[in-house]
Formats: sequence, C-alpha cells, structure tokens
Amino acid sequence: MQGGPSVFLGDLHYYFTDGDLRNAAFDGLDAEKCPLYLLTGEYDLSATPALTAELARLVKARHFEVMEGLGHFPMSESPRQFRRYLLPVLDRIATDGAG
Repeated sequence: MQGGPSVFLGDLHYYFTDGDLRNAAFDGLDAEKCPLYLLTGEYDLSATPALTAELARLVKARHFEVMEGLGHFPMSESPRQFRRYLLPVLDRIATDGAG
C-alpha cells in the first residue's frame, strides 16, 4: 500500500512542502564535520537535478553529481548503473575520512 492514493499524496506534500529544504536554516550544519555527498537521478521529478544542485550549493556539499539515465530509485531501476556512481563516491568518502 505504499503507493496507495493517500500515501502518495502525503509523499508529494512532504517532497514539495515539508521536506523542501530551500528555506531551511543551515547555520548548525558543519559541512566539515559532516560532509555531504549528493547523487540525484537525471529523471528524478521529486528531487530534480536543478533542486539538488541548489541544495548542494546551499549546504556546501562536498560532492554533487547527476546520475544520467536514472530516476528517483536508481538502486531498483538499474543496480549496475547505480553502482557505477555509488562506488566512486564511497571510495571518496573513505579517502576523505582517512585524512
């Protein structure tokens, strides 16, 4: 039932209203202590590349990348293609954390 009408409407409300971080205060976010690495699907309608790029800029994300040919659930849509984006980010996190 996760895709039922009332659940889906609630999800949309969250994505576009309650979960919209564009108007959030990021004063308490320390990007050095908690670096952010953002991946977004090229065809993600709820977290579009443009919105994610804006968020990356606002929070000073350490990494931002658009995953070509993928949408909101890349791990289900194409696990092999998602893996090509995810593994380098995981390697980078491991490297960044080692310093």
